[in-house]
Amino acid sequence: MATKLRQYLDQRGVPYELLTRPNSDQLPMRAPAPTQTAKSVILGDNGGYLMAVVPANHEVDLEFLRRYIGRELNLARLDDVQRIFNDCQPGAIPPIGEAYDMNILLDEVLFDWPDIYFHAGRISDLVHMRGHDFR
Repeated sequence: MATKLRQYLDQRGVPYELLTRPNSDQLPMRAPAPTQTAKSVILGDNGGYLMAVVPANHEVDLEFLRRYIGRELNLARLDDVQRIFNDCQPGAIPPIGEAYDMNILLDEVLFDWPDIYFHAGRISDLVHMRGHDFR
């Protein structure tokens, strides 16, 4: 689990369960349904970076976000993402922007989820928590 994520959750007393596949050479762990899994997408412009959090089976509508918040957002460059999330593996960025001093945009669909799963900074690790604790 990413160090910054663990510290953030533990310091706030947020209950969570860490699901880990002990050996990354093994078959993938049985993942929860995509409708229970959130992903983070890092966006940026001259005003800085922010994190969009959406269901794993959704895509971010950049045109909508550009109009909604009035910024010319684009996907962040991979080297910038790796610099910001230096304790995470590529493709396993946790959707907890505050742990990385980053503002977030949260898809309203996630407000209805009773449980949520997301990457914990490593491809082999997932966090499970109650939806209200995530929000």
